[in-house]
Amino acid sequence: YELFLREEGGYADRACAGKAYIISDLYMQIDKPEEAARWYEKAKKHAALYRRNPSMLISSLRYCNNLEGRMIDNYSDILEELNRSTES
Repeated sequence: YELFLREEGGYADRACAGKAYIISDLYMQIDKPEEAARWYEKAKKHAALYRRNPSMLISSLRYCNNLEGRMIDNYSDILEELNRSTES
């Protein structure tokens, strides 16, 4: 997903946040808290970038300017969790 990131944020940041959060959780499950923390910070960073431009449009991805349609994922709960963690 990092190939499709834009400076202003967009769907690629949402995808990066979701994947980084899942990787963080996996590291916690195998008792690697330092790696888990590193991935969790990456998830928070990309969630914040996504909030600047919360687009689900394919055209929000780099190299996809003229494409129509919307992305679908199941990261809503993850993004809500990351939003709560940055607010506190």
